[in-house]
Amino acid sequence: MAYAILRTAKLTSLGNVGGSARHTFRERQTPNADPERTGLNRTTGAQSAREVIDGVNARLATVPTVRKNAVLAVEYFIGASPEWFKEKSAQEREAYFDAAEKWLRLRHGDENVIAFNRQYDETSPHCTAYVVPIDPRGRLNCSYFLDGREKLSLMQTEFAEKIGQRFSLERGIEGSKAKHQTIKQYYAKIQEPVQHVQIKPEGLQPRVLKKGLLTSVYEDPEMVAQRLTKAVQAAYAPALEAAKQHHAEKGAKAAREARLAELRATATLARDLPLESVLERLGCERDPKDRATWYTPAGRLTVSSSQFTARDLGKSGNGAIELVRLIEQTDFKGAVNLLASEFGTGPVLSQVVADMRGRVEAAARAPKRAYEPPEPSQEHWPRVRHYLTEIRSLGAQIVDRLYELGKLYADRFANAVFVLGNGEGVELRGTGETPFHGVRGARKPFSLVTVKDPQKVAFVKSAIDALSLYELGFKGRIVSLARSSATVAREQAEKARQEGLTVLVAFGNDRASEQLAAHLGYPREPIYPKHGKDWNDALRYERATPGQRLVMEQQKLIQQQHTRSRGGPRLG
Repeated sequence: MAYAILRTAKLTSLGNVGGSARHTFRERQTPNADPERTGLNRTTGAQSAREVIDGVNARLATVPTVRKNAVLAVEYFIGASPEWFKEKSAQEREAYFDAAEKWLRLRHGDENVIAFNRQYDETSPHCTAYVVPIDPRGRLNCSYFLDGREKLSLMQTEFAEKIGQRFSLERGIEGSKAKHQTIKQYYAKIQEPVQHVQIKPEGLQPRVLKKGLLTSVYEDPEMVAQRLTKAVQAAYAPALEAAKQHHAEKGAKAAREARLAELRATATLARDLPLESVLERLGCERDPKDRATWYTPAGRLTVSSSQFTARDLGKSGNGAIELVRLIEQTDFKGAVNLLASEFGTGPVLSQVVADMRGRVEAAARAPKRAYEPPEPSQEHWPRVRHYLTEIRSLGAQIVDRLYELGKLYADRFANAVFVLGNGEGVELRGTGETPFHGVRGARKPFSLVTVKDPQKVAFVKSAIDALSLYELGFKGRIVSLARSSATVAREQAEKARQEGLTVLVAFGNDRASEQLAAHLGYPREPIYPKHGKDWNDALRYERATPGQRLVMEQQKLIQQQHTRSRGGPRLG
């Protein structure tokens, strides 16, 4: 009885994807593949390991988020029992693979099947496919397809019913406790060394061979054993040869690993990770006439200690990570993953630390940059305007006027941006569900003048409070000291006193406001909003409906139970 075979493997990094694809496209030594038959292999889609990685990256760029531990691609192995292939014609094999590829593309979508490879150079023909698991909602979601025993069982049943039965292939026993081999285990099994087989003649009884009707002869048991041993050895000859190649490659790899272990033991930083060893692992060749020059996919490279120069590209760099990024055309994460798989996590972690330290030191030595405020976004201005006028109850006239003067605008995150001073800094106010309030750049004041010759100045704690106090009818100058230090606050208060203005502290009805007021020094004259904790609360109460005011009054009573009473004159 012949069976349809379907296996999957989850690939959680681009290094895993590249390693698997290099095997599939025979870009590294594959002992169990016959080089004389590799030309029979055919692929739909990506034609190399690099194209597979690029295809996976292109699809990942279309999803909203890629979690740190996400499955980036699924490797499918599709085959059948070896005896089925022996009995079928080339046309029947191709028809089976055609149906399997069509099933896979319907299951995942054409755009997510990066490559579908048909391999005829191994013992049994089979297919290997690389798929990015994007669900119907456009999310990277491998669990949608392969999570849990039930989904895997349903997938096997569906493949057997829709594909296998058309070609007289059975499904494996449903609910069987047998553990299926993974793709990795399958290849490892193929490459296992095959033990020499001997059949001992002891215990074999001679058998009678009839010759005609009258004569019978006896065959020597030792000859029988020799003949059977030769037959078994002939059948296992290809596997034995593959095992020899595997062990030879394993020995060479062990020697390289020993050399690298010796180098790692003497290195204190991964910056000492030899670039020559990295180039060897990447399959690059050294110029026999100039040992500092290497031939790579990115052209000629000259290596000197931890520095390298790409002559043909006119680029240079430092360290193993930058080298891998250049040659493999991958990102930082892909380079670290590849190095970790080749050299181990410890040296690569040290390499990252060394690189980051170098960048931090260089950045610290660089001249200090002038603050650059966020770029205005006209697209998000309607949302910010709605927030200020409808949610915060500010007047549309003053909001639009500040926008025209360039003192207020929206950034690309839909924050309300209030320009401080002459543009040396900005005060940001979030307009989303989660409140955000912060200052970037120099902590300069945000000022409003409500009369031509003011006699007093009120210091508030935010630009929105300044606008709210203006809307409530305050006559004088209003200055916001959002997130200013005690020194800046005192300087502003002293400057106002020197101008002959009466300094009024108008920070609000909470302990934080009282602490901020202390920065201005004494004597001072405090004023407090009648309703709520700040002037915007008071403005919203002023412009609220009776029902809304009732709710605010209840909130005020609750607040008063948790704060101590205050004295002093109040506005209004």
